[in-house]
Amino acid sequence: MPRPTSSTRIVISGSLPGGEAFAWGFWLNEAPVDNTVAAGAAAAIASAFQSDLLPALSGFISSDCSYDRLDLYGYNSPTGPASTQANSTIASGTGVGSGSSHPLQVGMVCSLHTERPGRRGRGRMYFPVTALTLTAHQATQSHIDGVTAAVAAFFHSVNISVPVNGQVSVISQVDGLAYPVTAVSADSRLDIQRRRAQGEAELYQSSEDIV
Repeated sequence: MPRPTSSTRIVISGSLPGGEAFAWGFWLNEAPVDNTVAAGAAAAIASAFQSDLLPALSGFISSDCSYDRLDLYGYNSPTGPASTQANSTIASGTGVGSGSSHPLQVGMVCSLHTERPGRRGRGRMYFPVTALTLTAHQATQSHIDGVTAAVAAFFHSVNISVPVNGQVSVISQVDGLAYPVTAVSADSRLDIQRRRAQGEAELYQSSEDIV
């Protein structure tokens, strides 16, 4: 499926116990012209993430989890590999959550909305939730208010950053168009990423013969 002629993928990744990892990301509707520009953009986005969004998300993960890295992939054609690449280390990304321990596959979904109606105009990001005190088995209003405010502040910082090309957008690879994100939302029901569950190694096993 085609991308827009110019676009950038941002991927933010981190580590979980037992050698597991997580990653989520978003798109921009322009691409850097070369790797030097890409490096400046990656550093600026990582800095904005550390200031605006990391304080909220680090409270959702325990101290054996961390946000580690931001990768940038710039595309200057509708198909094919990235034209430019860069990365930046995320500083002080270790989790500070002290709530109940949850399975590594639990996450909070943050939805990205645009002026384009329908599924082609929406996106999603999955934030890991490994340590959070729930109420009635769900996140609280305070939790989701804090996340949406932090994501909105982060995206605003990215959009106005001088080193960054383009705006945060949802990319439709069906029609090859980019739609700028105008709002974000989240709800209290946590989600499960089943693909990640299939790859997790068990810590313990038990069996018992019937005699």
